[in-house]
Amino acid sequence: MNLKQLSTRNKILWLVVVMAVAGVVAFTDTGEAEQPGAAASGPVNTGSPARDGASDAARVLAPNRSERQVTIVDQGLGIPISTMTVPKGWDLQHDIAVDPNTGQHTRFKLVAIGPRNQYVRSYLGQFPYGNINGVPFERALNQAVEHVVGVEKLERLRLDRPAPYPQLMEDPAAAAMAQRMASRGQKLEAYEIGFAGERGGRRYQGQIIIANFSSPGGFGVLSPGTAVFSLAEDYPEAYRVAEGMRRSMVRNPEHDRVMTSINERLRQQSDAYSRQMMDQSAVAHQRRMADQKAAFASHQRNMAGLNQIQDAAHESYMTTLRSRGSFASVGGDYGGQQAVVDQIHGRSSFTDPWTNSQIALDGQYKYNFTNGLGDYYRTNDASFEPASLQGDWRRIDPLGP
Repeated sequence: MNLKQLSTRNKILWLVVVMAVAGVVAFTDTGEAEQPGAAASGPVNTGSPARDGASDAARVLAPNRSERQVTIVDQGLGIPISTMTVPKGWDLQHDIAVDPNTGQHTRFKLVAIGPRNQYVRSYLGQFPYGNINGVPFERALNQAVEHVVGVEKLERLRLDRPAPYPQLMEDPAAAAMAQRMASRGQKLEAYEIGFAGERGGRRYQGQIIIANFSSPGGFGVLSPGTAVFSLAEDYPEAYRVAEGMRRSMVRNPEHDRVMTSINERLRQQSDAYSRQMMDQSAVAHQRRMADQKAAFASHQRNMAGLNQIQDAAHESYMTTLRSRGSFASVGGDYGGQQAVVDQIHGRSSFTDPWTNSQIALDGQYKYNFTNGLGDYYRTNDASFEPASLQGDWRRIDPLGP
């Protein structure tokens, strides 16, 4: 069974899992970030800064006298999400808006860029694996890594073996959720994967944090949470900046309360739909032949275990407030009703190649281009040449029913 065959409730819950994963390990409490273009990118030798030697320690640990507090505001709800400390020379770019009716993000951008084009970015990928979609764990892990590293087009790329990332449990909500999952035989864990490569004759280095929800039923979901990326000589400092910003984050409880209210309403709607589906399944079950009953019961057990994982992740998402919040996903459908809504609001929807999710942009244009990094250029000028823009820009067509 693949994701397209899941019920509406389970599609929603799968997305909740992914949002929670990103929220648990993000360097701030919001989620995915806009990545700068290739000119603003960079990584080199692998491993955490602690393994890079003492030569960089004095420079990295030098006091920063120009730190500033930045408030991340939810433009859709009109409420601050969090505050965090940004060090001297770093630029925190953000534009976040949640639809109060759906809890979905209509806009999302969050990336911290350093003075030498190093960056710290949050992600929201979604890579399910196991008997829910027939994808082995190793393949899903490779897909998650490629989602982060592929855009950098590094030569002679070298990946470290995944190593435990215990910092995940520094978040009280994540620790409590992991304990509850363990009582059910399920698991929440995170890995760090160092990587290194070359581009343009220069060496680059980075680190990816990937979280994993798993069940003894043989399924789970992987999601990249954050990545640090820089020239090799800048990596120890970039890593420390990322950790410092993560630890400096202070969430706004009012935003927590509002998001909890929105998601509780969505959960109640999902539960009502689930009860309806269970009633229909019970009737269908009574009509099945004896040789089909064992397979049906196994499927129901697997789905029950999946729902437990998703419910736990949903709760974590609402308490950490660090997820992207979009209900568009792999396997998401764009139907006639969505097309009518886009027409009413004068907007167009696209499948964003960077996040692999649906986004809606104001305005309806004949020609639309993206660089695959979350940036768009739209025009009605038939003579416009995308090659005039910096980066690798390609045409993208709006979704249709």
